[in-house]
Amino acid sequence: MGKDLKGKDLGKGFGQRKDGRYEARCMVNGQKLCLYGTNLTQLRKDFEKAKISITCNQTGNYAAMLLKDWFEEWFVEYKIPRLKNKESAKVYKRKVKNTYINELGLKPLRTISQSDVQKATNSLVEQGYKYRTIKEALSSFTQCMEAAMYNKAFIINPCQDIFVRKCNISPPKDIRFLEQWEIDLFFKALESSFYKEPFAIMMNTGLRIGEFGALRWEDIDFDRKCINVKRNLVVHYVDGVKTEKISTPKTLNGFRSIPFFDGVEDLLLTWKKKQAEYRQQAGEKWITNDKFGDLVFTTTKGTTVNRYIAQHTLNKATRDMRLLEATNAIDEGRNYRVVKSISPHALRHTFATLCFKNHLDPIFVQRIMGHASYKTTLHYTHILKITSEEEVQKFKNPLSNSKNMVSNFA
Repeated sequence: MGKDLKGKDLGKGFGQRKDGRYEARCMVNGQKLCLYGTNLTQLRKDFEKAKISITCNQTGNYAAMLLKDWFEEWFVEYKIPRLKNKESAKVYKRKVKNTYINELGLKPLRTISQSDVQKATNSLVEQGYKYRTIKEALSSFTQCMEAAMYNKAFIINPCQDIFVRKCNISPPKDIRFLEQWEIDLFFKALESSFYKEPFAIMMNTGLRIGEFGALRWEDIDFDRKCINVKRNLVVHYVDGVKTEKISTPKTLNGFRSIPFFDGVEDLLLTWKKKQAEYRQQAGEKWITNDKFGDLVFTTTKGTTVNRYIAQHTLNKATRDMRLLEATNAIDEGRNYRVVKSISPHALRHTFATLCFKNHLDPIFVQRIMGHASYKTTLHYTHILKITSEEEVQKFKNPLSNSKNMVSNFA
């Protein structure tokens, strides 16, 4: 292990010369490698790149390269440029590193077989990783190995035909939506809230919280009576620092027009007047971000209403709803009804439920919700659960009117 001039360990292969320069030495595939530099951090990076270059024989032959080294190169050169939100790169990378790279990272690319990948997959299942986590990691890992195949590391992608056992699939969670009595409590709790109109608009349009936060006044068409969804507010915390950006919707189906349902236009006009009043009161303290445009929904200071701000307000509303329900239960002499936590997405679920309650066509609901799949829309048909018992009672046994026919079956 090399040391610097003060005797501090620098790691294997590193040292410091009397002239102050750092040096890095090693043997790679029988070839001697020696680099020098005044910046130790940069030298370490250059040293790793030089080792990779020699390993690949500088001909594009990646076969001898360790999987973990190839994954790092693939992620930087192939994957990051394709990611829509660069801020999510760390999360994306972690999914693969914590699974397949942990299992196979020290193996040379040329030695990885389909059997290795299947065994690694089985190991992840045994370790308790969720089915969805493994499938997502496998999808990314397959792309990584596909690129390695194109670089002649092997002839056939070893990720082909990998089976993931479903023994650890979690049962689907109950989708949270507000029943009518909760809706009544909800708006009583929000009676004096600054965000009363915005949450009412969200519940009556099915907007996602990102779409809600990115909506501009230019997107509101009062002539055609519709809201044009064109953007999405993305919020990330990277190393504890919040970053916000407005991007396009995740899918083409995200671009859509939502008609003004009953009451939405009046809510928008009321909110527009309220926002203008707060802007005037704030004066120079009103915070405007030119790159975001003239946002429809803002805080009292003009900043964006992201999912964290929305959730904070909904948490307070939930607490107030529980107090109201407790008081009502005592006054009416009945049992207390539990008020579960409310998220911004629960308002979207509630909108979908109301659509089906009012017998709107499922294809129409799919379009205004922005779902790519009809199956996704059907997941929102909570009303079927609510009315199932009532519908069952409507069914009449066709044999009940014929005693003789019934007796024949006895």
